[in-house]
Amino acid sequence: MEMKVDKTYQIRMFNEIKKCGRCKEKKDTKSFYLVNKGSKKVPDYMCKECRIKYTQEWVKKQESDYRKLSDLKTRYGINKKDYVDLLKNQNNRCAICNTNLIQSRTCLDHDHKRNLLRGLLCINCNVGLGVFKDSIKNLQKAIGYLKEGGSLNVQIKDKKDNKVR
Repeated sequence: MEMKVDKTYQIRMFNEIKKCGRCKEKKDTKSFYLVNKGSKKVPDYMCKECRIKYTQEWVKKQESDYRKLSDLKTRYGINKKDYVDLLKNQNNRCAICNTNLIQSRTCLDHDHKRNLLRGLLCINCNVGLGVFKDSIKNLQKAIGYLKEGGSLNVQIKDKKDNKVR
C-alpha cells in the first residue's frame, strides 16, 4: 500500500518553529521525530532529545517496575527477558486497543481458568476484561447494548439552560 505525501505540507512544516511539550524550548521542526496523525506525518510533541531521554527513563522505570523479577517468575513463570520479548512482539502496544504501552501502565493478562498468558494490555483494557469477568458472553451483550444505543434513548438536557445537547 502506497501512502500519498503532501509535499507542500512537508516543506511548510519543516520551516516552522515548534515548542517541545516536555522541555518547553522552541525548536525547528527538524528537531522532532515525525509521527503518524491520520494520513499525515507530523512532528512529535516532544523534541528528539526529550523523546530519547523519556524512552531511556521509561526503560529504566520498567526494569525496576517489571513487577519485580521474582513476581514475574513466581506468578507467571517467566523472566524479565520473556517479558521484554512480549513487549517487543506487540510493538509496545496494547493487544486490544493498540495504546502505546510506553505511555501507559502495562498489565500481563492471563486466563484465570486455564492459567495461560494471553498478552500485554493497558490498564484500561485489563480492568475492562476483569469487570466483564473475562466472559465473551458479557462482552457480546455489552457490544449489542452499545450498537443499539442503550435502552432508554432519552436526550440529556444541559443543566444550565435546560436545552437538549
